[in-house]
Amino acid sequence: WLWALGNAGSVTGGLWQLRHEEVDSKQWHNAHAASTGLQAAQLAAQGITGPAAILDGPQGLLKAASDGGDVDAIDRDPAARWRLHDCSFKPWPACRHAHPAIDAALQLRPALEVSSLERIRVDSYEDALRFCDRPRPATAGDARFSLQYCVALALVQGAPTLDDFAPGAWERPELKQIMARIELGATPELTARYPEHYSARITAVDGSGEHAHEVRDTLGDPGRPLEAEAHQEKFRMLLGLADAVSARNWCKRVLELDGDAPAYLLRDALGNIDS
Repeated sequence: WLWALGNAGSVTGGLWQLRHEEVDSKQWHNAHAASTGLQAAQLAAQGITGPAAILDGPQGLLKAASDGGDVDAIDRDPAARWRLHDCSFKPWPACRHAHPAIDAALQLRPALEVSSLERIRVDSYEDALRFCDRPRPATAGDARFSLQYCVALALVQGAPTLDDFAPGAWERPELKQIMARIELGATPELTARYPEHYSARITAVDGSGEHAHEVRDTLGDPGRPLEAEAHQEKFRMLLGLADAVSARNWCKRVLELDGDAPAYLLRDALGNIDS
């Protein structure tokens, strides 16, 4: 009952108490939002009414969640770009603040002799270190929020997967050895770019000398959007699909639907992913 109350309370306003405990609430927030949106659309289609002034009414969203807000800004420029298109997509199952460093490490990796790495310096913005400076992760949550673990993982084996955050995955000796050689820093330059740019710089010294790579916009941000194939790969990983063909079949069925198609057609289209 405690977990039920905790999750029910968590979604009353997107509360972040979940950040302080090893729980699954953050993942459920996304599923809950999608489910609520679908249910609201289905109920409206059946004639269930709702408040028209939910945004700008005397007790609407703007009054509750801001100091008044500017409702006219919503349609001041009808031709303006929708902010929906400025959303980021995470290619790897780790904290977003770890992504710039993962990205830089993956791009630097081909130039390195990992077996002879002597030291690694990871520079990023202040929030990245505030959230993700965890040199000795003890749980899956810690590992996802550990710059040290995520960078070591990217340098040693490549792009992180869900399996890399299974219990004890961070205890692998070859990773702990690299983690111990990682030093973190927050630079004024990279901090000043944030949050417009999620940036990181990695400088590594191996047997052949010093190597460095900087990422200004991390992969998946509007400045460097994911290609369709990368979206499908993330989709496959999240659903636990065994092969890329199944993922492509799912995506193909969804993308072929008419934009105004009712929700039940989506359900039917996904009924058989192998055909």
